[in-house]
Amino acid sequence: MSSLSIAQRGFDNLIDEFGTSITIKSVTARTEDAYGDITETTSETSTTGLVSPIDESIEHQKYGDLTNADIVCIVDADVTVNEKDIVVINSIEYYITGIHTYEIKGTTVCKELVLKRKD
Repeated sequence: MSSLSIAQRGFDNLIDEFGTSITIKSVTARTEDAYGDITETTSETSTTGLVSPIDESIEHQKYGDLTNADIVCIVDADVTVNEKDIVVINSIEYYITGIHTYEIKGTTVCKELVLKRKD
């Protein structure tokens, strides 16, 4: 077994063992009526993610796209997500402000979602 598959399995096990249930809402269709009212149709995907709030204790460590973030969530590499999606954690909706992929030898092993609470 290659070191890459061992690393991938390790990330998957961490997420499964310590993760939180999350829902990713993706807009699948958007229509506008004669009055300008917009209706969106969404699809929802449930998955598991490692959730880490960004709070006052690490405020001084914020940098880049973390300066306006509330939460960082690590998901499996095979999770399909884009920055127009909404992530729901414990019934709270978050905008995705950044997506970072982490690779080993050219293979994505996990994705980091940078999230801002929807007000």
